[in-house]
Amino acid sequence: MKELIGVLALATSFTCLAQVSIGTPTPHPSAALEINSTTKGFLLPRMTELQMISIDNAIEGLMVYCSDCSKKGIYLFNGSEFTEITIDNSETILSELEDLINIANFPAFVGTPSLEDLADFGIVGATESQISYEEAIAQTLPVPETIEDLQIIINAVNALIPPTITSEDIAQTITENIGEHQEVYTVTATDLTGVGSYGIGGLDSSSFSIDPSTGAVYLLTNPDFETQAVYTFSVTATDVDGNTCLPFPVSLSVNDADDLERKWGLVRYIMIRGTDENGIYSNVGELDILDPDGNNLIDNGTLILDDFTYRYGGGYYSGSSGEYLFDNSASDNYANNTFSVDEGQKWVLIDLNQTVEIGALTIQARSNSSSHMERIKHITVFASDRADSGFTYSGTENTNNNNNNEDLTLNTSSYLMKTDTTLWWCSLEEFNENNNPITFVKARQLIDTIKPIITSDTIATPILENSGAGQVVYNISAFEEGEIVAFNIGGTDAAFFSIDTISGVVTLIENPNTVNKNFYSFYVSAKDNAGNISTPKQVSLIILEESKWGPTRYIMFRGTDENGLYNNIGELDILDSLGINLINNGVLDKNNFTYRYGGGYYTYSPGSDLFNNTPSNNYANNGFSVSEGQKWVLIDLNQTVEIGALKIQARSNSSSHIDRITHLTVFTSNRNDTGFTYSGVENTNNKNENLILEKNLDQIKSDPTLKWQNLKGFSTTNISNDFEKGISTPQNLY
Repeated sequence: MKELIGVLALATSFTCLAQVSIGTPTPHPSAALEINSTTKGFLLPRMTELQMISIDNAIEGLMVYCSDCSKKGIYLFNGSEFTEITIDNSETILSELEDLINIANFPAFVGTPSLEDLADFGIVGATESQISYEEAIAQTLPVPETIEDLQIIINAVNALIPPTITSEDIAQTITENIGEHQEVYTVTATDLTGVGSYGIGGLDSSSFSIDPSTGAVYLLTNPDFETQAVYTFSVTATDVDGNTCLPFPVSLSVNDADDLERKWGLVRYIMIRGTDENGIYSNVGELDILDPDGNNLIDNGTLILDDFTYRYGGGYYSGSSGEYLFDNSASDNYANNTFSVDEGQKWVLIDLNQTVEIGALTIQARSNSSSHMERIKHITVFASDRADSGFTYSGTENTNNNNNNEDLTLNTSSYLMKTDTTLWWCSLEEFNENNNPITFVKARQLIDTIKPIITSDTIATPILENSGAGQVVYNISAFEEGEIVAFNIGGTDAAFFSIDTISGVVTLIENPNTVNKNFYSFYVSAKDNAGNISTPKQVSLIILEESKWGPTRYIMFRGTDENGLYNNIGELDILDSLGINLINNGVLDKNNFTYRYGGGYYTYSPGSDLFNNTPSNNYANNGFSVSEGQKWVLIDLNQTVEIGALKIQARSNSSSHIDRITHLTVFTSNRNDTGFTYSGVENTNNKNENLILEKNLDQIKSDPTLKWQNLKGFSTTNISNDFEKGISTPQNLY
């Protein structure tokens, strides 16, 4: 009651005073209402045009703000209609218009007025060519005086500007044998006055037709990769004013399918398989299984959806099992589980639980979004009517079909599945936002025409003469997308060998003997599961000779480069043919020996320690060359002697010291130039001397002027070995 009395009292005071003031205690005497504020404005009633004209009994002078009229603003009712309240700023506008016109030049050179300037001035459609607009404004006589005059100029220029082609210059690649009169490209263009028609021309235009109204381009003939792999043509667009753009070149490529197409036919199993470990989900929105007449086999009751069973590789995303492929809602889709996006396989195998004649599969993406297109384009759909399904897998099945983590593993790759003649398939790579859904009437069976490639070496590892019959001398390796089913051997000396056709292991039948033969030549090949045979690769096998060390001046111990092991040798005795130590008997004077190093030597472990009769005082390379560079010592005896044997002893019988000697090779030479060419700065008696041999270990072994032995025969129970012979590569091969 108190509030009501207050309102009545205020209304009475307003009526009595005949003035209302807000924000000031002293309204102007001439004002019935005065509002005073420096922080807020006056807000009129806001309404749509329909609401405004629907006001009952509007009185003359009534004002409102129209929020959706053609010109938004304040409107006043004049007694018969609402009219916009405008402010006359014509003089300002004319002055600005004059400035705008005066900055235009012919020929255009400073980019004024810009497209933004024209738009800000209220000009419509000034979006095509700033240069054309500027020059037209500068050349027009009489000089335009109003905005309407300027708009006419812009419209006239637009009427002369040809359309702009906006479609790509490369058409979507097609696969051969897809049939005649296929739509392969669509021309798109923009033009302010409107595109009237499209045209085609260029080198191969006779192979195409074009719909002049839609811009759809059709290839007239059935594409064949072997006949023509690339087409080139040009497209044009003409606007409603008759302006035609310059020819826009386009290329179209044809893929070599190398496959057979066939109808789907009898099917019981359908598999949807994504590309392994590619970082992309598998997503398929809907799968319709149609009979040869195009009827949905689930809708007509031929297939019972409740009878379908599902197996998974890579599981399925929560709420996105294989069952959602058949729920008539693409947004409810099949998707693999997250754990298989980057690792392992991702697939779903659907058992229809009966065999049906399939005429087509209609497949729909989850949506037209780019991400959902990427998630379907990497998928291949396979079909089978084999009793064993044709999709062999391993792992633990979840028979309740309710575990989204089921992760079975197929025993073969997607490529091999494509080459399996008992399966047929279709790739979903053609999906895009303009091509969804797709009905696949035919399936493919891949014909593999790619030959395997032999990747094993052209030189077999040399073997030692008289090392025994039945030795494995070579292992064939090959690269093949599919499966290697057999290896073969042939050529000049093939009769001397046997081959395991499955593993590719090559065995020399006879005991190698350099008196009869020190060189073998043969070729090897591989055959894949499609019957493709590789180009034969020629292989050579050298039989190494073993003989007395004979006259020698230089001895080198070389370790395996960069293997993380030290070189360690405890003692070296140089013996004559009777087993007498040539140092002990005075033939050799160890004080005359000189030493060169690759990889330096360890402190207190120079090459001279090889001859001090104390294995624990040993030769070892420096620490810096254990894992990097070369490590070796070259001993110059400073005279030539006849060597009958080299007695070599490990530092000790510890396993680490055995490892440090068994990776070494000892070489001997009697060449005037040592036979061991190196580069670098010689620094006598410097443990950091680091010379570099020009040849690697295998290259030195292949030099027929040198002899060598691998120090492999050492063990914790055998720390000393007498090497009476050296190995060498034959100088003449026969």
